[in-house]
Amino acid sequence: MSPWLRAQVGGLCCIAMLSGCATGAPYERDVAATHQALDAGQPDRARASLEALLADGRRDGPEGVLLRLELAVVALHQGLPAVAAGALAQADPLLEVVDLTKDDAGEVASWLFADAARPYRSPAWEKLLVNVLGMASRLAAGDRRGALVEARRFDVVARFFGERSQDPGRVLGVGRLLAGVAHEAVGRDRAARLYLDEARAALPALFTDGPDASGGELVVLVLAGRLPAKVAQPVDVDTAGLLAVQPGAAQNLRELGVKEVLLVGLAADRPLEDAAVAVAGLPVTVAWADLAATARADFERVRPQLARAAITRALSRQTVRRTVASADGGGDERGGANLGHLLGGLLAGTMEAGDTPDTRAWSTLPARLGVARLALSPGTYDVAAGDHLVTVEVRAGRPTLALLVVD
Repeated sequence: MSPWLRAQVGGLCCIAMLSGCATGAPYERDVAATHQALDAGQPDRARASLEALLADGRRDGPEGVLLRLELAVVALHQGLPAVAAGALAQADPLLEVVDLTKDDAGEVASWLFADAARPYRSPAWEKLLVNVLGMASRLAAGDRRGALVEARRFDVVARFFGERSQDPGRVLGVGRLLAGVAHEAVGRDRAARLYLDEARAALPALFTDGPDASGGELVVLVLAGRLPAKVAQPVDVDTAGLLAVQPGAAQNLRELGVKEVLLVGLAADRPLEDAAVAVAGLPVTVAWADLAATARADFERVRPQLARAAITRALSRQTVRRTVASADGGGDERGGANLGHLLGGLLAGTMEAGDTPDTRAWSTLPARLGVARLALSPGTYDVAAGDHLVTVEVRAGRPTLALLVVD
């Protein structure tokens, strides 16, 4: 075999290894069974599917943090806030590392092989929700000290990420309200007032008649619906060029025989169930954070970069195909040109097979997050959100949290 052919075979092996290491099955396919189970109203089966993925070597992989986050929300579907709190506590420090670490190798791989080659980076609003749900889970589980720890973590993250959040008034407002409740629960009234004053500015409708200190306080948190899923979609080269803000890209792709590129998009919003909240049969005012709108706005901001990376990968594949196919196979090797065509196709095919769309996201998050706050006399109350009902006991001088999931 000529030196040229040996070089091409070596290159093929290297690209195959790099592509295999950088990519795998799309994340949406990994968690499809989880969503199917939730759609069927079977959160136990949804949790089992996630635990099977974690047991199958994913626990310490790049998707391990996301699977733990998914598990936390599914545990809330099951009515197991203590399990949810544990899963969030495991994921939290891992997500901080992923979010704050610059990964130059991953950036290069995303332009050459696949967007999924990069470590998962949580958007700011998603990182805030780790601590918001952490506080809520621990309060619902009766872990007041744990809720206080989560409130302190939330405060640090809110001050660091607050300006980056695309829904600061609502996500931060809900978080500060829960932080105030967490401080009230352990008797830190002065700190609680500071957080509640900040929450009042973001959620004024909830503070028209503050709780009577001699009575009880009920806070209701509702997780409604699910975020739109990230999905892989074939897009024609003209549309891809427009999304990438690269007018000449479509012509370059057509000249190389490319008609479509694979991009990541967002699926349509899921229909929302009725999530109106009532306490003791009476409707109450709820402030809603529209997480679905936040996710869409965040996705639109990064969409041009994703489209440019996909175009670059498509151009690279076709350039490799043509360069290898047109190269001289070398003097004493008969059939070198034919082998060049074969190797060119194999190189491009290997790169294309490894081009896994990055559909990773905290996909079980609710589409909307609602919060209500009431002053009540001590006693037992039925709290309903749509067709979902929980019974809670409100005590004097101590806040109570009712957490409901409507999907």
